[in-house]
Amino acid sequence: RAAPVQVPGFTASDDTYCTHVALLLTDVANETGYVILRGSAPYDSVAADMTTYNDNNAVAGTQYTYQVRGKNDCGYGTASAGDNGRRKAPPGQVTGVQASDGEHCWGVRVTWTTLTADSFQINRDGTRIGATLSGIIAYDDSTALPGIPYDFSVIAFNMCGSGIESSVNQGSRGYAPPVTGVTATMDDCFQCVIEWNDIADEDSFVVFRNGIRIGATAPDQTTFTDVTGTQGIVYSYTIIVWQGACESMPSIPASGRRLGPPPSPSGLSASTDQCDRIIISWTDVDQDMGYLIRRNGQFLAFVDRDTTHYEDSPSYGIKSYTVQAINECGAGVAAGPVSGQRMTVPSITLDTVLVSCQEIVLEWTASSETDWTRIFRNGILFDSIAAPQNSFVITETVAGEYLFTVAAANECGASEFSDTLLATIASFPQSPSSVEFTDNGCDSLTVLWTNGGGSFAFFRVFRDSVLMATIPQSETSWVDTDVIIGESYTYWVSAFSDTCGASDPSAPIVATISNSEPLATPELLIIAQGQNAVLTWGAIDETTNGCPAMTSGYLVFYSPEAAGPYYYHGFTTDTSYVHTRVIQFAEGMNYQIVAYAGPLARIANIERGTPMDELISLPNPK
Repeated sequence: RAAPVQVPGFTASDDTYCTHVALLLTDVANETGYVILRGSAPYDSVAADMTTYNDNNAVAGTQYTYQVRGKNDCGYGTASAGDNGRRKAPPGQVTGVQASDGEHCWGVRVTWTTLTADSFQINRDGTRIGATLSGIIAYDDSTALPGIPYDFSVIAFNMCGSGIESSVNQGSRGYAPPVTGVTATMDDCFQCVIEWNDIADEDSFVVFRNGIRIGATAPDQTTFTDVTGTQGIVYSYTIIVWQGACESMPSIPASGRRLGPPPSPSGLSASTDQCDRIIISWTDVDQDMGYLIRRNGQFLAFVDRDTTHYEDSPSYGIKSYTVQAINECGAGVAAGPVSGQRMTVPSITLDTVLVSCQEIVLEWTASSETDWTRIFRNGILFDSIAAPQNSFVITETVAGEYLFTVAAANECGASEFSDTLLATIASFPQSPSSVEFTDNGCDSLTVLWTNGGGSFAFFRVFRDSVLMATIPQSETSWVDTDVIIGESYTYWVSAFSDTCGASDPSAPIVATISNSEPLATPELLIIAQGQNAVLTWGAIDETTNGCPAMTSGYLVFYSPEAAGPYYYHGFTTDTSYVHTRVIQFAEGMNYQIVAYAGPLARIANIERGTPMDELISLPNPK
């Protein structure tokens, strides 16, 4: 067995593929693989029986020499004949770009040096404007505007991509000289006449209105009449000239129009604040010869141009006005209608007169024309109040009757007087005087006072700041039956009015019901029962002067000596009491019973053994 024979028919692709160089080989016998050589040096290997290989790492545009040799266990076969291969690259940079500069009226011609490529892209100011196929090295730009310089460049393309953009070359389209002296009329109702200066050797003039072609003239004809423009609309007119294939730049524009009827006046108004007239006002417009004024749809007057107001003296009531500008082309759109009216003398009604003690509140309804309201009291002007105020407060300190009326006024005059309304001011209640009391001797007292005067309905009697009674104005005394003998009470009285409220309180007085004369001494019976002493006595039912006894209970006092001193032992509401185990501790004991009328809370905490002299000083003992 020997090494593989030399591989026959080996080839490498040349500018065929953009991504690789493709190698083709004929398989030989007894091989276990192949070695690829690039530039006579081993480059890569492939498995047995492979007949193709792609060199993906070849640099685009670089030529390489490739060979292949078979291999097996016995060694390497002879290398094949070499073949040159190259990966296809994008085209190179286009050179020699030239753009015509004003040489052609139809546009700009761009040319460049030939270069192997599939196509060429032509750019103007960096934007693609066209392309040519392989072998065509010129391009005509017919869209360039006359007289404007542009930067042109060219990029070559093939199946592998684009080459580097060429250097730019500036070119421009040729043009005829511009038209000068363009004018357009503004004051013709039916047409606008455009005129301009002639150009030598021209073929025609073309007229544009707001950039849109509207007509053309023959050579040497330098006027054009536009009858299609809308009346009143100002247009911009330009002219271009053609000399053979050369077109001029547009002329400097001129403004023109067909004069139409004048526009509608703005700011139309009609007054409502004049006594003897209505003033109609508006803003002056251009193109007018004067103004037609109509009232309620009927012709009223014609005024000359530049006038901006008209004074009408109609009857009272609301009027409707329109104003219409006119000129030789007709009448414009009427402005309005607007409403106006002469100011009238106002009217007024006095609605209410509210009286609150020494305060009078007037309320009225006045018409919208009112500027101020005049208030009269008892026929004499009292005050004037600016509109829109519709009420007024008067503070009166003198009691009595007052007659009020009002009148509305403005610059046109004063209204009739309103109806007259009466307001009565009552005198403020005065503080009662000479407050005193009478002790009724048992469990009541009488409070008496003197009426201090003023207008009021009743008196209020207070005891220790608490309202105790409400007494009619005709009475000046009150009996307090809810009192306790020996207690002190503070009384004061005030007069009260539903309208004015309460007077100042009277001077206070302090009243106390005196103790009645001593109660009859009850008969006390003492009985010994075992170790206890049982005390019994008769109930207290009246005082010696005949008043009912208001006894709350009895205080029990004891003493070993008959002459005392006596000490407190206990309290009971009954008429018997047990002193327990007293016989065990004392050979004899003396007792006194004291009746008590008063709150039980006052004696609830008396300690046993308290001397009787201290307790008898308390209020209410009997």
